[in-house]
Amino acid sequence: MHRTLLVVLLTAVAGTSLAGPTPAQKCAGAKVKAAGTKVSGKAKCQQKALLTSAAVDAACLAKAEQKFVAAYAKAEAAGGCTVTGDAGTVETVVDACLETFVNAIAGEARCAAAKMSAAGKKTAAKAKCQQKAFLTGAAVDPLCLGSAEAKFTAAIAKADGLGTCTPSAATLEGLVDACLTSLVGDGGGGCTLAENTSATSTVNPAGCAVLSRDTSPCDASRTAAGLTGYWRKFSCRVTLSMTAGGVSAQADGQPDYQSNYFATSDACYDTYTGGIQNPNQIVAQQYTLTFPTSPNTTAQSMTGIAVVGLAVNGVPVFGNFAAPGDDIFQEAQTFDRCGAHPQNTGKYHYHSEPYAISYNDPNFIGVMRDGYPIYGRKDADGSLPTLDTYGGHTGVTADSPGTPVYHYHVNEQTSTNLGTLGQKQWFVTTGTFRGTPGSCGGGCN
Repeated sequence: MHRTLLVVLLTAVAGTSLAGPTPAQKCAGAKVKAAGTKVSGKAKCQQKALLTSAAVDAACLAKAEQKFVAAYAKAEAAGGCTVTGDAGTVETVVDACLETFVNAIAGEARCAAAKMSAAGKKTAAKAKCQQKAFLTGAAVDPLCLGSAEAKFTAAIAKADGLGTCTPSAATLEGLVDACLTSLVGDGGGGCTLAENTSATSTVNPAGCAVLSRDTSPCDASRTAAGLTGYWRKFSCRVTLSMTAGGVSAQADGQPDYQSNYFATSDACYDTYTGGIQNPNQIVAQQYTLTFPTSPNTTAQSMTGIAVVGLAVNGVPVFGNFAAPGDDIFQEAQTFDRCGAHPQNTGKYHYHSEPYAISYNDPNFIGVMRDGYPIYGRKDADGSLPTLDTYGGHTGVTADSPGTPVYHYHVNEQTSTNLGTLGQKQWFVTTGTFRGTPGSCGGGCN
């Protein structure tokens, strides 16, 4: 199992009892609190440097380091830690958070300094909310998170009154939430769906980090089955096998990250207020898709088909259209921070750029049902490609650097609908398959 911050909640941390928190719960809580406090402490050092236009005080940084080391040592000395000796790993994550804040915050000194302080305080406050969840084995308290959000919003408003500086409140909030995800590590507080993932430094403005997925646990079996190339990039949560003329995939359709569309009592629940929440909740599915390994060029409309492809994390891809009578550009307002939402029977899905997989890059996203691969906005060389009417083109990719192959790209489209006229969205499809789609069961249509 890959771990960002090696605080892993196994069976011993999964629940609470009348006797109080277990040693493992206490250790997990103490460690995440120490990490959040360290972010806040180092942010204060950066705040002072911004106010004085001087280099960051080494003594200030050292003091924050000492407090962290002492707190971590105390947590491990108490016993019961699922993982020990991971302080160095956590320090690396904390420093990455600070680097993200430093790179994003700029402008008039008083404003920038106040935003740096607000970012640090919010990280520490949310870490304390997470600590409480660890101690009880329950989901993170929305009231605790809401209090942290309210204080942060007020602090940013005050900062903007002191001068002109960047980033916006929403962007900085996203960076802070991404930092917390990295600190909490696998599952973001017990979300087992997120095992074998870790956040990268690429984060969208809503706070969704592109995830790195460790596929080593299932790589040997996939290689033995004859799977090669991008098929080996699929999360181990997706079951893959070779069939006559194709690749079969089985997935439950749930994301490998937190979402506000899980039940509030679920460990994978995420508080997100950056969009309009639709009334649906994520429900596990039983998808079985077969992708042709030798795709044809018999084009077909996606109209009337729900699942048109599968992303690397097992979440299905839907077309660039909504249910009859609805406006997909308006529906986009209900996407969670990672760019997806569930429909009325709980099928969680992407219509547009899946931010936990790709964000303005050439990353491999998944495979369309006609067997052609899907990539992010850009080509492997970093350029924006010219696409055909199907949303693809023939060219080299990171998975086929020597031989040009046909593949799809996330592509920008503009609404022509009354009410959302001119609104733009990076969709995964154009609404037409280039080839004949393979079979799909388990509620695909």
